[in-house]
Amino acid sequence: MAAEQAALRRVATLVARGAAPEEVFTAVTEEVARLLVAELTIMCRYEPDGRAFTIVGSVGSLGKHWPRWQPLGPWGQKRHHARVRDRPASPH
Repeated sequence: MAAEQAALRRVATLVARGAAPEEVFTAVTEEVARLLVAELTIMCRYEPDGRAFTIVGSVGSLGKHWPRWQPLGPWGQKRHHARVRDRPASPH
């Protein structure tokens, strides 16, 4: 529990300093990777249409090959092929 609290504190400090979204998302992804002892961690957000997604953070050797801050999918509209399950867009 102490590790999770420390991770949260580090991210909250970035937010309080007014860090850019890219820096915050990268920090969150790094903290999750550290807490889960994960070799690959990718944080995505769905685009408003609910069909494409954008990678906003990645950690690990495979993660660096995916373009950040570019909408991906559905079915490889960019260089990388990405399948996103069809779902209604979130009302939030």
